[in-house]
Amino acid sequence: VDNDKDLNQVRKHPGWPQLRQYLSAMEGYWAKSGITAYQAILPTGYDGSTAIPVLVGLHGRGDTPKDFIHADYQTLADQLNIAFVAISGVVPTGKNSFAWATDPKTNVAHVNKVLTQLFRAEKIKPGKMALFGFSQGAQVSLQLAVAESDKWSGAIAMSPGLFPAASLVPVSGKQPSLSHQRYLIT
Repeated sequence: VDNDKDLNQVRKHPGWPQLRQYLSAMEGYWAKSGITAYQAILPTGYDGSTAIPVLVGLHGRGDTPKDFIHADYQTLADQLNIAFVAISGVVPTGKNSFAWATDPKTNVAHVNKVLTQLFRAEKIKPGKMALFGFSQGAQVSLQLAVAESDKWSGAIAMSPGLFPAASLVPVSGKQPSLSHQRYLIT
């Protein structure tokens, strides 16, 4: 809000400092709230007794898992016998709004923690797993797939914002072999 040209007139208003202070306070409140969210769509009748492929969705900045994966995925889950899950970004920006961290290690830790909780809560026995993401979530999907190349079959990245591109360097500092993975970047 401090640099958005569309808000030039708003920043000139005498009440701007008070509004800016309020916006900062709300940003801090949500960032410290620790809320996370996920959405899971499983094949009808799946009981968790067998391993199942899992497609993990990562939403764009300011979005929520329930907007990224929703009931429309049920037909695909049933037809493909696959689980679709979406995980919220690590930084809550509102009650139903999340963003991803700029630090890849933070995103890796967050996704791993939420997946562990989600698999337990939803009784999912994961088989092969792949990532897909949009916008900021697309960049994070690439970061995760590279960082833990032994865990992920690959990633579908839709409109990634590759800034900084250096964040695609593996979190471990080691250069993994990615030859077994597949990537689709649009």
